[in-house]
Amino acid sequence: MAKAVEKLEQPAITMPSTPKDCGTEKVDPTDKHVWEQEVKEAMRDKKEIGELIQKLCALVVGQCTEAMVAQMTTHKDCKSVSDRMNGIDLLKIIRAMCYSFKDQKCLPQSIYEANNRFCSMRQSKHETPVQCCERHQNCAQVLEQCGGTIGQEEELLKVVYKEKKIKISSASASEKDDVSAASRERILGIGFIAGADTVRCGTMLRSFENACTAGRDEWPKTLSDAHRVMTNWKQERNSSPRLDNEGVSFATEGGGEGKKKNAHATCFKCGKKGHVSYECPGTDEETDTNANTQEGNHGSNGELQSGEQLLIDAVEDAITLKQTAVSRMTELRLD
Repeated sequence: MAKAVEKLEQPAITMPSTPKDCGTEKVDPTDKHVWEQEVKEAMRDKKEIGELIQKLCALVVGQCTEAMVAQMTTHKDCKSVSDRMNGIDLLKIIRAMCYSFKDQKCLPQSIYEANNRFCSMRQSKHETPVQCCERHQNCAQVLEQCGGTIGQEEELLKVVYKEKKIKISSASASEKDDVSAASRERILGIGFIAGADTVRCGTMLRSFENACTAGRDEWPKTLSDAHRVMTNWKQERNSSPRLDNEGVSFATEGGGEGKKKNAHATCFKCGKKGHVSYECPGTDEETDTNANTQEGNHGSNGELQSGEQLLIDAVEDAITLKQTAVSRMTELRLD
């Protein structure tokens, strides 16, 4: 009964087949007894299902609001459903109302709107494949309830007939039903994949399209296959930023000795090579003296340091600072 409510389909009770030579003296007593018991069980199940459907109808009506009940009474099938106390058909009416199909007085408009909802359904940003599949199936069921069809195009049916190696002219009723169901599943599967989130499944869509361009049909044949493909699809993720290997090896090349790292650096305070300004060992007085000496030399020579030389010194100092920072980060990690 739970499956009947989930799929909104009337449960079917299969009656047991009649034993051979039933009604004559040649019938096997054991087969006859088993058949009689199976018939009794089938009749009992049929009666129980009918009672459950009636209880379902009463339960659904009791859970509906007054506005919903008033809206249901305007439906063209409400009277017949109420007379039969059929809970499955009542749920179908409620579902159609929730999809804005209040009545089917204008059948073409109802079919058009249901078909538009089905074709334009897309997976939202945070929607899981299971949730998207359920919504996809609901749209398909509403479309078929309104009188529309899915996957019953003539050309598509010909393709399915060809794949199953069935001749259209000599196909039996069961074979036609199988082809129709397979064609329906084909459209449901492709529609489900085509409506997937392009951010998460964009590469999957492109792979199917590229395979079709190359002459390979890799699209899923059923809705269950499409759901499995989307669920197991591995999304491509950007790798986390890493330190450049060359920079790391260069930073660790000096063995942690500060003098070798800054051997070619020039201090802006004292003007000496071998260290940078924030590592200058000299005092403030020595720094001022060296600075005055440098200014005196520049004044006596009457030559100013060119802009190109200043730029080169600034770049060298920046490189030295970067190398020192990377080296300290590496030492901290090793500790």
